[in-house]
Amino acid sequence: SEIPLGSFLHMTKFSLQCSPTAKAIAFGLLLVLERTCGVQTSRHKVSFTNVPTGAGAGAADRIPLQNRDDIEFTAKISVGGMMLDAVLDTGSFELVMLSTDCDKSCGDVGRLYNSSKSSTFQTGWLINELFYGSGSLLSVECWDDMDAGFGAISGQVFWKVFDADMALLQQSSFQAIVGLGPPASAITLAKNDLKLAEKTLAKLPKHNPQHKEMEEIVERLQKVAQHASHSDSLAQNFELESFSICLGEDPGSDGYFTWKDTDPADQPHGVFRSVPVLDDVYWSTSLRDVYLDALPHGTSGKTTPVGCFGNHKCNAIFDTGTSLIMVPSSAASVVQHALNSWRHISADCTKLSTLPDLVFFIGDEKVSLPPESYVGEIFGDLREIDPNLQRFMPHLKELSGLARLQKGPGRGTASAADSGEDSEPEEEDDWDGWIFDPIFPNTCVPLLMTLDVETQHGQSYLFGLPFFRQFYTTFKFRQ
Repeated sequence: SEIPLGSFLHMTKFSLQCSPTAKAIAFGLLLVLERTCGVQTSRHKVSFTNVPTGAGAGAADRIPLQNRDDIEFTAKISVGGMMLDAVLDTGSFELVMLSTDCDKSCGDVGRLYNSSKSSTFQTGWLINELFYGSGSLLSVECWDDMDAGFGAISGQVFWKVFDADMALLQQSSFQAIVGLGPPASAITLAKNDLKLAEKTLAKLPKHNPQHKEMEEIVERLQKVAQHASHSDSLAQNFELESFSICLGEDPGSDGYFTWKDTDPADQPHGVFRSVPVLDDVYWSTSLRDVYLDALPHGTSGKTTPVGCFGNHKCNAIFDTGTSLIMVPSSAASVVQHALNSWRHISADCTKLSTLPDLVFFIGDEKVSLPPESYVGEIFGDLREIDPNLQRFMPHLKELSGLARLQKGPGRGTASAADSGEDSEPEEEDDWDGWIFDPIFPNTCVPLLMTLDVETQHGQSYLFGLPFFRQFYTTFKFRQ
């Protein structure tokens, strides 16, 4: 509850290959889109369609999203007259600028926000630490003029980052994060953090060395909660009623982000299907009956249950700042086991069309994602994978190659996984068990991250960029 679920941005750098034609250096981002559909979110609500749609506002409200090596999509914004590349993130709630005050911990200093070059910049004194799945950012409350590509705001409040503990910033190409979660999110989470700190403080005896430190934390969180309650978000200042994201279907293709998009209710009947959002914290809906469909060319016709059946409640969170799909550990295990049984069909991911769709219901609407959304080929050295990604994808270590250790002096090791030849020994006695080999053997694996979070709405599943490659997605705010 203390860490926003959004912004697992580019967890690490390794190669992903999702089809013979889709190969890139990636940070945990799935690359392929084969179908174009649509989804919308408003009470807040979510609506979606599998019909290619021309939904959208005027061209002035539609801005391009630049695809950078298929690892991130960024939009151009202007802050204090400086052009910055921004991640538009529905899974976070704050407007954040990586600044030159950060020195090298925020990436390329020459491209960062430089407040000294702005004649409209104002600074406050409130310090806040922002937590993401990929690290944390220390920031100070500030104000400056901003242009988001379709309109300008004077004196928009934001957090200016002056220190970062986030390794991915050394490799990323963005200088800003535009949080587009429901406007009440920042208030709700700030109050929750304050309550948690106050409870912790109440349990600490005054003579405890940590008591003074916790008092300072409570005082800071009180100010952060006041800031959230009295500051207007970007969505509020722009008077947004809806916005949309559409990512290109081909590897390397760009996308579009539409501010103040057309209400899906104004589209022809049946183009969009709508699903209500559960609360004001995340763009989340109810989720049930998650399963792998029957194999397209199979004979049994059997489906594989993954989770959220019967009385087991679940929720789906839609997050443009997350690279992959995140599921509970139990669901990831089911998919892994199923993929093992299909190894003879598509061991190297060259025949993904022979694998089943991932099917689920959000609200009462049935949705399908093709195998490209949850399966891919991974190869490279496990030791080069960032610990953050290993934490959220523990099955990577289990799936990496195993090498068999030969007996006898000078015989060393031989990797069954990496060898292009049959490496089984003629005499079993010549081998002395297995050792761990961190080199991935170019094998087809589930590209799922694990998320074991239980909320009042049940277990959480988080649908990141693979979902948005399949669906034209509109987020609609409650009036």
